Amino acid sequence: MKSTTALIATTTWLLTCASFTTCLVTGSNILAQQQRPIRLLHRLASHSSPSSSSINKNIQRQQTSESTVAGAILSFSSPPVHSTQGTFRVPIACMPTSGPTANNPVGIYAASFQIGIDSLLCQKSLRLGIDIVWDGTLGGEQTPFAWHHYLPDFPVSGFAKFSVAAGDLVRLTASTSAEEMMVKIENFGNCTTTTTSPKAVAEHSFPAPVEEEECDQQAAGWMIEDLLLAGLPDIPVALANFTAVQFGILKVSTEKGETVNAKGAEVKNIYQQAQGGRLTDCAVAEDGGSMKCERIVVP
Repeated sequence: MKSTTALIATTTWLLTCASFTTCLVTGSNILAQQQRPIRLLHRLASHSSPSSSSINKNIQRQQTSESTVAGAILSFSSPPVHSTQGTFRVPIACMPTSGPTANNPVGIYAASFQIGIDSLLCQKSLRLGIDIVWDGTLGGEQTPFAWHHYLPDFPVSGFAKFSVAAGDLVRLTASTSAEEMMVKIENFGNCTTTTTSPKAVAEHSFPAPVEEEECDQQAAGWMIEDLLLAGLPDIPVALANFTAVQFGILKVSTEKGETVNAKGAEVKNIYQQAQGGRLTDCAVAEDGGSMKCERIVVP
């Protein structure tokens, strides 16, 4: 597989994958996956309580503290979040081409793309997403894994009878009510918009917990995570090269019927010194309707 890199600035490398055809799963790879599927370890994220200094921050591009989360986080003290939604095209998983983790033909690289609603003080997390993996021991890119969880009560589980591939346009929705918590994923294949009927839809519900008033402090997010490999919980797996991903049609609705997008959200980037420094460059569009994250290496 051939990949290319482009020098963006004296210290920034934007990582790109050559094409979909060079990274797609082959039949022999699928057989190997059935023998040894690779899964990422999803755990509760650590959030700080929202405050006047932490809500609606602008991007901090010079981040130097270790972080495994990139994306946009929109915090609410009240009213509670009812639902959050976003779309993105499932990226290819490739080897990084720059930095300390680059070009390991027998390495494992991964990334998790997700949306969700987190209760900040109660440590609850309703999320769904898609994990991508590149495993050199199995021939390269593996089939993306579509999942959901409501932590800590219900661990990660795959959507039943739902398939997705690199290049598919997907829409993810997480919603809450007094009766249940719901996650929904729709696959529009290679369509350019979500105005057509999806080719596949999957839903899952969880019983609504009995919450106290303090759980009204919540955050809606559109995120990329560099997670641990299940069974190897020491350090995050090397972040896959996904070139760039754009989350679009970002929506959040509250229990009062208000609808907003990601305008004013706090923007985060993944920073892992062992992997070369800052690994993503995320930015929310000026109108708040979309967010783009590029895979980079900035020492």
